[in-house]
Amino acid sequence: LRGLEAKGLKERLYQEAERAYLAKEQAVGPDTMRQLERVVVLRVIDQKWMDHLDAMDDLREGIGLRAYGQKDPLLEYQSEAYDMFEQMKQAGYVRHYGISTDRLDVLKRFNADGNCSVVEIDYSMLNRAAESDLLPYCREQGIGVLVRGPLRKGLLSGKYNDGIPAGSRGTIKGYEWLVERVTDPAKLAVVRQLAPIARELGCTLAQLAIAWCLVNPNVSSVITGASRASQIAENLK
Repeated sequence: LRGLEAKGLKERLYQEAERAYLAKEQAVGPDTMRQLERVVVLRVIDQKWMDHLDAMDDLREGIGLRAYGQKDPLLEYQSEAYDMFEQMKQAGYVRHYGISTDRLDVLKRFNADGNCSVVEIDYSMLNRAAESDLLPYCREQGIGVLVRGPLRKGLLSGKYNDGIPAGSRGTIKGYEWLVERVTDPAKLAVVRQLAPIARELGCTLAQLAIAWCLVNPNVSSVITGASRASQIAENLK
């Protein structure tokens, strides 16, 4: 290795590493080598993600001190959190990153450098507020949209049309807030009006609500949500 410059040393080390790698693959077999690769990659990603979460926790605990410097702690937190994601991207640990928010001003700050790839928003037949600002902005900026709550906590599935069914989350202690949301008379009236449309189309109310979101050209995908395997199967039809 004597006499090699930095570039030549790098190439030599790469060649030796590749030779050792191929020898190992020949010894254990291609299938075993692919499995080992997956294990190593997943471990590295897991460790880097845990390190990122620890860093975010540290940032959250100390961000309040920024107020003493006449700075908005929330804006400082968002800015530094963005920087952390950008560092992970530059290091090759993630390819894309985004944010979950229903506020256009927050999304604009996060996307100040145009690096936001996706935003998760609350959007459904019963909540179309995003159509006035978030969705047009995402279309203009080329930002993917991931919808959460397409069934509005199950309300758009029709299961609450006749009250809170036994065994549902509405009967669980601590979910009183959910009962209030899914028994709103005005919203239930809308859901009941959708039932004939679903029957005419030959689908369930849940399938109708999910498809309604997906046919929007501004929506990339949806988080359907499910508490039982049968619900997953129904939602995917």
